[in-house]
Amino acid sequence: MIEALQPFGGWMGEWIGAGESDNGAEVKVRLWLTRRLHGEAIGLRLEVSLPGALSPGIAALGALGTGPDRRLRLALWSSISGNFVLDQLPDDADVLALGGTTPRGSELTLSLLAESGRLQINWLWRKPGELEGTRLSASLSRLRPISIG
Repeated sequence: MIEALQPFGGWMGEWIGAGESDNGAEVKVRLWLTRRLHGEAIGLRLEVSLPGALSPGIAALGALGTGPDRRLRLALWSSISGNFVLDQLPDDADVLALGGTTPRGSELTLSLLAESGRLQINWLWRKPGELEGTRLSASLSRLRPISIG
């Protein structure tokens, strides 16, 4: 795995958990992180369920790698916003913080932090001109396949 991605190498696998939005609505999250391109990238697949909402949820696919400036960049497709890129934001070394603008002009900030064997995911989505936006947060546990026998 390339040096820039090594701090996140232990995060590979399937993660699942629940959390809430800033208005108290429940969210269910499933996240897959996989090594891609011989360690040159990390593949990301994210599914967010919003029980009780009119929307069926959010699906996203992406690849995290380095840009020409050697900063991390996440090329992402989401069911809400289409294709866009999130760039690494300054943060603590153990936090993966990314931010960018969607094709419709919304701003998205996504962060992942491992603590005590769990993975915390947080994001803020703001429509153009909005100051507050929508915040979602969930604590994820590594999903372990069952073994029979």
